Amino acid sequence: MKITVEEAAEKMGITPMFLRLGMRDGKFPFGAAVKFDKQWRYYINRARFEKWMSGEDLAQRSPQPTEKKEGEE
Repeated sequence: MKITVEEAAEKMGITPMFLRLGMRDGKFPFGAAVKFDKQWRYYINRARFEKWMSGEDLAQRSPQPTEKKEGEE
């Protein structure tokens, strides 16, 4: 399920334009901005948005295994 830019911006306390520009720059991990011809389209996933608003780090990744150098155990 998705949420509109206007709804999300209101909940964040910012303007819809600020949110749109941030999405274009990839600053918000809960949605995407895609340019079709000369027009931008925005998609915000409601569940990811709510997790992000609650403080969950959506960009957090699982730790990667470290490589062992030759001769190490």
